[in-house]
Amino acid sequence: MEIRLNIDDDFMKSLSEKLGESKASKITTEALTILNWAAEEAKNGRIILSTNKNGEDVKQLAMPALDKIIK
Repeated sequence: MEIRLNIDDDFMKSLSEKLGESKASKITTEALTILNWAAEEAKNGRIILSTNKNGEDVKQLAMPALDKIIK
């Protein structure tokens, strides 16, 4: 399947630098892989959290698309 996207150049450049990846197709594949994982987690009634290395400063991922998934 071919997907065409319009993404802000500065955003894509920043993401490319963070990931050390210059190919937009590879970045897109990585992004869809993590979105698929997050969707499966939401489908199973799980929430996605982020913490610092000490397990403190817990934050929950807020993503409207995941809130739409029937649990």
